[in-house]
Amino acid sequence: MVEIQRREYKNGLIAVAVPLAGKKKAAFYVGIDVGSKNESRDKKGCAHLLEHMMFRKNDFRNSDQIAEEAEFNGMELNAQTSLTDTRLKLWLPPERLGLAVELTYQSIASGSYDPQEFQSEKNGPVTAELVAYERNPTQRYVRRVLFPRIFEGTPLEDAVTGTFDSVKGLEVSDLVRMKRDFYVSNNMVVTATGAVDPERFFEEEGKYFGNLAEREVTQPDVSWRLRPGVTYVEFDDLKDPQKDAQDQAAVYVVYQVHGAQHEDAAGLCLAQTMLGEGFTSYLFRELRKERGIGYSPEASYLSMRGNAVFMMGLPALHPNQLEEAVDVISNIVQRVKGGHIDQAFFKGKKTQLRSLVLSLLEKNSFHADTAIGREFEKPHYTPESLMRRIDEMTLGCLQDIARRNLSGDSLIVAASAPGYNNRLTGR
Repeated sequence: MVEIQRREYKNGLIAVAVPLAGKKKAAFYVGIDVGSKNESRDKKGCAHLLEHMMFRKNDFRNSDQIAEEAEFNGMELNAQTSLTDTRLKLWLPPERLGLAVELTYQSIASGSYDPQEFQSEKNGPVTAELVAYERNPTQRYVRRVLFPRIFEGTPLEDAVTGTFDSVKGLEVSDLVRMKRDFYVSNNMVVTATGAVDPERFFEEEGKYFGNLAEREVTQPDVSWRLRPGVTYVEFDDLKDPQKDAQDQAAVYVVYQVHGAQHEDAAGLCLAQTMLGEGFTSYLFRELRKERGIGYSPEASYLSMRGNAVFMMGLPALHPNQLEEAVDVISNIVQRVKGGHIDQAFFKGKKTQLRSLVLSLLEKNSFHADTAIGREFEKPHYTPESLMRRIDEMTLGCLQDIARRNLSGDSLIVAASAPGYNNRLTGR
């Protein structure tokens, strides 16, 4: 059983320590409840650019000093922005925890940025990242078609990276304003996992993060209802100029389902494993193995702030296979809802999911992400209780969960090379 110690400070800061026996390193994460959901349309990409600037020059140290203090003391630095939040991630020798807390606190507490470094980061790495995504048709499909269609009309519909125009218009003042509004004590979670002494961690947090200002934070409403139907787009760069046989397409079938806060989440995680995990999954066997459709069929259960979707599809297949792929996916869903599942397969997939969770529990980073997610997402299950629920789940119970969640009208989102006619095109 994992020991979790939680402390809330007077300024609203939440700190979580997860000591893990046998670990030689620690992970120190800071989760801030700000992502692309908090941006106006003309400021898209601001949270992502702010994340890029977090370990650059600040009021306390310049960029080289930050990098040297971290790396010369055995630390690794990284950061990540999502639709919903931002996470600063440090991996370190346990004796350097105090320094990790200090460096991160200074990056958050700083109220200014070097204009030259800002322009360099915006026009260099951030723009290069945008270019790479836009030139990759699969990434462009996910970021510009699939997610915008799924979360249409909500703050979750726009790509984290923004657009070329929105990023070009960002100024230092936009980053300072976002940090002032959201990088505040009562809007963040700090956690240390692995080789960590909880009392020492809480003491260091109180010394630094305990001094951060508290501020009233307004979060947007991200609730929504999926609009069923078919969305079909054509990308010229999915067309091979020489051989039609090498033309490409992508397709996903999407259902709106209960989120991680709901007790059905365990069954949906198991359904994801059954449909999309490994060589024994329904999608792999029936699409790729039996019919030669696509390369990497997948199923994903994605939950964000109470909103969740269950997606099944392929990021790469030939356009002539689109209709057949959708039919196969639909038939699999109907079989699961009908309870037509082999008992040995069901038992084996439960074992596989348990093994996957146990592998994750070996990682400091998983515990850090889980600690932050527990505060932001309020999931119904812990990893341990999820495994217990999976162990006791029957076929009948899974069938009931599938019927509750996969019986509504689906959304089909496809992208294809031009020039193909099928029932998805409407032509």
